[in-house]
Amino acid sequence: MALGLAALSIGSNLRFLPRMHIPLSYAFFPPFGFQLFSALTVGITAGFCEEVLYRAFLMTEFAEAGYNQAMQVVLPGLVFGLTHAGYLNLVGFLPWLGIVLPTAFIGMMWGVSYLLGRRSLVPAMIAHFLNDATALHWIGFFMITARP
Repeated sequence: MALGLAALSIGSNLRFLPRMHIPLSYAFFPPFGFQLFSALTVGITAGFCEEVLYRAFLMTEFAEAGYNQAMQVVLPGLVFGLTHAGYLNLVGFLPWLGIVLPTAFIGMMWGVSYLLGRRSLVPAMIAHFLNDATALHWIGFFMITARP
């Protein structure tokens, strides 16, 4: 399930690459050098650190506080979306919402995979790595430099 959701989010992220004049092949085979280093660094650190924080820590805290499984998924998912939103005053409300909602949804789906996997972080970590290592660093480069 988590890998299927990773595929959907990767597909969603890939739509930005042609607009930035980046070949789609670079998402899966980045050039050696800084882009490859960045893809691996972003994928590994976010895939590990954020899954430990949002899934293992927050979901466990909500479970121990007596929240049902739905709330254990929804609340950390919303926090996940909000922490990835950027600054509302820089982008406007609709673009901000366009970041928060899909990110919260994917965080909730990774939370569901965490529960279905008997609280194993491995599927969510792999999905998160694949999502972040394919396109997000390219989008970040473009946002900072206005070129890939």
